[in-house]
Amino acid sequence: MSNDAAEWFRTRLSDDLRAAFAARDRAAIRTLRCIMAAIDNAGAVAVDANATHAASSTEVPRKP
Repeated sequence: MSNDAAEWFRTRLSDDLRAAFAARDRAAIRTLRCIMAAIDNAGAVAVDANATHAASSTEVPRKP
């Protein structure tokens, strides 16, 4: 997907979410939030499993 198309899609989702809030459409709000979160998660940078964390971090090594 090109950047223009992705930006258009993100803007459309935002506009639809705003409209759902105005209409108090709880099902649409939940659905749009889930879609937007899934898109954000898909674009997130993967964390290296062997990366060290700061001393104040709550992350602990997990079994593979």
